[in-house]
Amino acid sequence: MKIAFVVDENKGLESKISEHFGHAPYFVIVDSVDGEVKNVETVENPYAGLHAHDELVDFLKGKGVEMVVSSDMGEHMMDAFDEAGIDIVIGAEGKVSDILDDVIEGDFEEYDEDLEEVDEEPEEEDEISELREDVDALKKEIEEIKSMLKNIENRLKE
Repeated sequence: MKIAFVVDENKGLESKISEHFGHAPYFVIVDSVDGEVKNVETVENPYAGLHAHDELVDFLKGKGVEMVVSSDMGEHMMDAFDEAGIDIVIGAEGKVSDILDDVIEGDFEEYDEDLEEVDEEPEEEDEISELREDVDALKKEIEEIKSMLKNIENRLKE
């Protein structure tokens, strides 16, 4: 079975699983036969950041990939893999070497999720919350700058 791990680094089995599927620059493709690793290959993701769902599925399918392991994945991408008959494991963390044996053995309890259970709203809410915090911090900085400018203006008048 060929398994593609979505990673941020070109370090083979020591590569860290990417937190954002669509921006991951590499895939570590592991070929296992009867539970043994026969080959490990790192390939560049030619569609990183492009949201080219169908093209990415075709690319990985052309490499013989039967399963994709990722930290997270959007619903549209999951649907594209599902339609292509490529299994999906999401929720993976750490290095490829940390989870490889569990994935090969089919022990996905902490990684596998059903497509229907994926809920992207919490992630969106987290992003909105972070943006609000950033805006509040910027407002505070603007007020501080205004205060400094007022002090400078007063000194210049003296």
